[in-house]
Amino acid sequence: MAVFVLDKKKQPLMPCSEKRARLLLQRGRAVVVRLHPFTIRLKDRLGGKTQPLHLQLDPGSQTTGIALVRDNETLDPDTGEVHRAAHAVWLGELTHRGAQIRNRLASRRACRRRRRTQNLRHRIPKTHALDAACVSLLDALHGWNRPALAIKATGRGSYQRTRLNRFGFPRGYLMREKRVEGFQTGDQVVAQVPSGEKAGPHSGRVAVRASGSFNIQTAQGVVQGISHRYCRVVQRADGYNYSLQPTLTEEARRVA
Repeated sequence: MAVFVLDKKKQPLMPCSEKRARLLLQRGRAVVVRLHPFTIRLKDRLGGKTQPLHLQLDPGSQTTGIALVRDNETLDPDTGEVHRAAHAVWLGELTHRGAQIRNRLASRRACRRRRRTQNLRHRIPKTHALDAACVSLLDALHGWNRPALAIKATGRGSYQRTRLNRFGFPRGYLMREKRVEGFQTGDQVVAQVPSGEKAGPHSGRVAVRASGSFNIQTAQGVVQGISHRYCRVVQRADGYNYSLQPTLTEEARRVA
């Protein structure tokens, strides 16, 4: 890495190599001005010839690249063309504090929210559904303590039927058909298992398998290995997953 050089009156000179800077310091002809970037000042020199240098930047949201380059132009004697090349003199990368400041502001905002709401138990709770109910000018909102239907977009499946490993090579293949025995992943089903370890009713989102043994995502967890013979469709898959959010009274009772 090049070392920046200043003359006796702290005017910039051409950068020198690390070896030359070390010799100048050992012989007492220079003193250290800065450590980062490393800069020395000559004691016995005033002014000098310099070459044009260019400071080039590559701005980024998190890191900005900095390069100090010297242009070299050569003339091709055969074609007469001028070839322009750049010689890197000094390189640096500047990491910004934007992400750190954002995280600290988020942490401060969370602390302030906690302090503001810890003694305000009488306050219309912060949910998007209640925000929608309060869009218009209201003096009061009644009947707000009721469960809300949570709707989550899940999509209608993937067109890619090949699973790849981390190197990009195939490691498995999915079924070419999305429907198995009239069922499709995402359907809301009710299963009534007559006997065995999984005997009883099970209701939730189904994940089909080519073998006809399905998995059902219930409110209590995933129940695996339910035969399609015990399943009944109550709603076809439409690309969304539905669940009921408990009321604040039920949530407080559950936490307590």
